[in-house]
Parts: sequence; C-alpha cells; structure tokens
Amino acid sequence: MENSAGTVLVPMEEKADTESRAAGATGKQVERDAKGKIIEFIWHLKREGYSEDTIKTYAGIMKRLISLGADIFNPEDVKTVIAKKRAEWSEGRWQNVIKAYSAFLKMSGCSWSKPRTRFKRGLPRPPTPDQVKQLIAGASRKYATVFKFLAETGCSPIEAACLTERDFDFERGVVYVKGRKGHLDRVIPMSPELTLLMKEFFAKYGAFPRADQMGRKWRKYRDRTAEKLKDPSLKRIRLYDLRHYYGTMLYAQTRDILYVKDKMGHSKIETTMTYTKLIALPTDEEYICRAAETVEEAKELIEAGFEYVCDINNIKLFRKRKILVDLKGPWSM
Repeated sequence: MENSAGTVLVPMEEKADTESRAAGATGKQVERDAKGKIIEFIWHLKREGYSEDTIKTYAGIMKRLISLGADIFNPEDVKTVIAKKRAEWSEGRWQNVIKAYSAFLKMSGCSWSKPRTRFKRGLPRPPTPDQVKQLIAGASRKYATVFKFLAETGCSPIEAACLTERDFDFERGVVYVKGRKGHLDRVIPMSPELTLLMKEFFAKYGAFPRADQMGRKWRKYRDRTAEKLKDPSLKRIRLYDLRHYYGTMLYAQTRDILYVKDKMGHSKIETTMTYTKLIALPTDEEYICRAAETVEEAKELIEAGFEYVCDINNIKLFRKRKILVDLKGPWSM
C-alpha cells in the first residue's frame, strides 16, 4: 500500500508483528549466546581444578539467573535481578550466587562491584544420638551404610564421594581422607563394625555415590522417617549435620580440642572451638567410678578414658567425668 508520495505503508498490526518477531529472534540469539557462554564457563572451571559439585552448583546458578531474566553479560542487570530475590534466598544461597557470578566475570576478564553480604557463622545444630539412629535405620542398607560412615568419621558428603577402596586400610581400621572445601587431609580411625561394613560396601557397590545423590537420598529417607514417626523435627536435619554430630561427640569423648581439630580437618582452631559450646557440662562435676584388680582391667579403663585416682585395699580406683551426651553413638545397639 502506497501513499501519494510513493512511500510504502505498513499496517500497524503487521508492523507490530514484525517488530515482535525481530525482538523474539534477538532474544533467542541472546539466550543462545548466554547458554554457549555457560558451556565455556563449565570448561573454564574444569581447567581451573574446581570440584564437580562446585561446577554443577555454579552452572546451575548461571542457568537460574538466565531463567530469572537476568542479562548475564550486564553485571548491573544481574545485581538488580538478584536484589529482588534477596529476601527469598538464604545467606548461603546468596553467597553462592555472588561467588558463581564473580567466577563467571573473572573468566570473561571483567569485574563488578559485588553486593554486600552479611554472612555470620552461627552455631551448628547437631542431631541427637536417637535422631541419628532413627534416620540411619530408616534408610536402605546401602545408604544406611553411607550415612553411618558420615556420622562416625565426620567426612563431608563431598569428601566421601571422592573416596575409593584404596583410601581404606581395613587391616588397621582407618580411612585416609583428602580434605575438600578448605578441610585438611587426615587419617580417621573406624570402629570394627564400620570397618567390616565398608569392606562389604565396596565389594557390593564398588564406590560411594555422588554428593548430590547422597543429599537427595538423605532428604527422601529423612522425610519418610519423619512422617512415619510423626516427628517433624527430623525434617530440619541436614546431611551435613552428621559432620557436626561427629565433631560434638568426639569432643565430648576426648575433651581434646587439638585432636578434634585434626580429625575434623579444620585449618583454624577457632572453627573447632565451636564444638566446646555445644557440650552441656554438669555443674556438680559428677563422675563415673570404676575399680581395677588387675593390670589388664586398669589398662582397659585407661583406654576408655578413665583416670587413676588412688589405691584402696590393693584395688585401683579410676574415674571419668560424666557428660550429658550418649557416647555410644547411633551405631551401638
């Protein structure tokens, strides 16, 4: 359709439709570019030596930003988008988003003025021995063994996922753990029961599941157990809380903060000191008393943490301070 000047006129409806298609094409191209950049980001993280779990987390965060409508090539736009989600996200989630996007910008040779964070490390909330026992009992045999291993060794799920049968010395009853996420390498003793279970575990399954698989199975069995026992408090227990359980129990048993630091793989003693706040000490200094008539009995008491007090009628008396936790752990029947 032409006007008197010979100019072609396009109907408004057709013009709007054309502009819409053009915008859609542009939007799809931007989305394709963004997805391609995320693939490049994944390979960059692998070359930099990031763990598979961190790579998966960071890639998922970048995809989430795109789904929220953020232009990942524009830091200010990303900042605006995540600011709208601030109230919904936990402090840990907020931190991870900032870390992931910062790593993405670093790969691209860019930087940004990061949003302020208010991270504050709170006290861990380890489950009780009864809760741990219930949750392990509610899992399948395979995952009951996995959860039991985490509770008795203090390994994080990521550390356990990296273990192979070669990291276990079944003769000595120890496992050699390679520290991840800032934890140090360490050697952790295992009970005879756990040693046998792990030997059977590798013979049947060959390897630990991935950390994310452990997490999914934990939530599945935890929620099912909580519903079966009608105990909603169980649903608040995270898989990582088994590590806090181990640290708390170990300090309760040994009262040796340096030993706990070593077995937890902490690089700073301040981190380990957290567990000293979680143990309830009796105010009247109550003790468990034991008597030994032979050298073998005395040796067994000392190995169990008792200290010598005195001799009465040729019998040696020992004592150990009472603590308000169950030292047997969930694996003792």
